Amino acid sequence: MEGTAVPKVAVIATGGTISCKVDSASGKTVASLTGADLLGSLPSKRRYADLELVEFARVQSTNMLPQQMFEIAQAANGLLARADVVGCVVTHGTSTMEESSYMMDLLLNSEKPVVFTGAMYSAQALDSDGPRNIEDAIRVAACPNARGKGALVCMSGEVHAARDVGKMHKSAPHTFNSFDHGTVGRVDEDRVIFYRQPLLRRTFQASRIEPNVDLIKVVSGSDDRFIRASVASGAVGFVIEGMPGRGNVPATMADGIRWARERGTVVVLAGRAPEGRVLAKYGGGGGVMDLVEMGVITAGDLLPTKARILLMVALGFTRDEGELRSVFEEVAP
Repeated sequence: MEGTAVPKVAVIATGGTISCKVDSASGKTVASLTGADLLGSLPSKRRYADLELVEFARVQSTNMLPQQMFEIAQAANGLLARADVVGCVVTHGTSTMEESSYMMDLLLNSEKPVVFTGAMYSAQALDSDGPRNIEDAIRVAACPNARGKGALVCMSGEVHAARDVGKMHKSAPHTFNSFDHGTVGRVDEDRVIFYRQPLLRRTFQASRIEPNVDLIKVVSGSDDRFIRASVASGAVGFVIEGMPGRGNVPATMADGIRWARERGTVVVLAGRAPEGRVLAKYGGGGGVMDLVEMGVITAGDLLPTKARILLMVALGFTRDEGELRSVFEEVAP
């Protein structure tokens, strides 16, 4: 491509391990590098795209708030509205990448792609995976075949749909998986190849999100204490991470769920197992069929973290439970 015009890709830098170095005084690994530092480490970047950098933040993604995720989506939409920008890359920490990328997917109002990437090894590591991941993400964002696929995650040469992807390993570089759905594509040495089109996508025009949405994990012996605490502290809605069968919960939680529903709190049920669907099949007091009779909305195959993001976005534009139920039925059947 040398000597020929190359597409323009915007890069939004937010921090994360990809930007981390060890602080000499404390010995702690902290977000230190700017986006300019990251792009400066890519000697071949001009082969693929002309880059425009936005220094959004420099935080570890454990500190990335839902409101900031919303603002990243707004920034990306603004950049993609320009005729000269063909796609966008977001450098981001992996701890909350599955959440941030999915919010982007729900709010993306362009056919142009937004590609999230990061690193599992810090910038100082001899085998740091950051530079290769950034370069791969730039290639995906510049690829015409990436159009219409929504927000994507590109790590370790794999391309995943934001709706489906989850982080599975705490430290290994090959950490992201799309479970039942599989990867969308792959970055190879000579080209970017796509295998499938994400079908379970819906986008929304939202001027705000509802941040007061909790996630409550269920284990053996769980009761309704966390449910009551969530509602009492002002939660507009919450997602229950049910057990890894079909999403059932102990009967000891049922009274709290009913109590929350009587107060108008929106309750969504997802499942702990990363594959398969929540299904209204069982009774027994805390079975999914019992919960659906209380007005609980099921989240299909969505990971609990994704169900929470979807509820935050949906509650930002409606409080009508019929409409909320329709959103989940369409996005997470």
